[in-house]
Amino acid sequence: KVIRGPQSAGLLLGRKDLVQAAWVHSAPHHGYARGMKVGREEVVAMLTAVESWVKRDHEAEWKEWVSRAEHIARRVSKIPGITVAVRTESEGRSSPVVSIRWDPAVLGITGAEASDILYNSEPRIALGGGGGRGGQTGDTGISLTSSMMAPGDEKIVAERVYQVLSAKR
Repeated sequence: KVIRGPQSAGLLLGRKDLVQAAWVHSAPHHGYARGMKVGREEVVAMLTAVESWVKRDHEAEWKEWVSRAEHIARRVSKIPGITVAVRTESEGRSSPVVSIRWDPAVLGITGAEASDILYNSEPRIALGGGGGRGGQTGDTGISLTSSMMAPGDEKIVAERVYQVLSAKR
């Protein structure tokens, strides 16, 4: 996802013997994978994504993602009873994560319920980064990532999460 290539293509990297085993089933050999072949449009799109990835300023991009996550955290942290943390350790993580926690008995909503409302209402917000289903971190919270957001999306997300979690129940 972070390389921003086409969903229908990818890169196969790894041990030479394993890559060779996959290659045997590709064109022109027409093994069992013929039905799963990648079209030339996806190949060109993947090449373009890789070229863009190499040229990208990853440090500046990471700072932008952190800024978006911190914007969301600042807005949501104004709700009484909410604990918000932004995890930005980059090692092994492809995006900063905003973890939002609360006592469901106090707010009257669980993480699963908040996740469902955010996903099934407008604007639709698909959560991620917390494992489980759609960023749900159990009954006590939700988490979200900022790497797939376009500029300005953090304002929409922050306001919608604030609305859902601060609503009277």
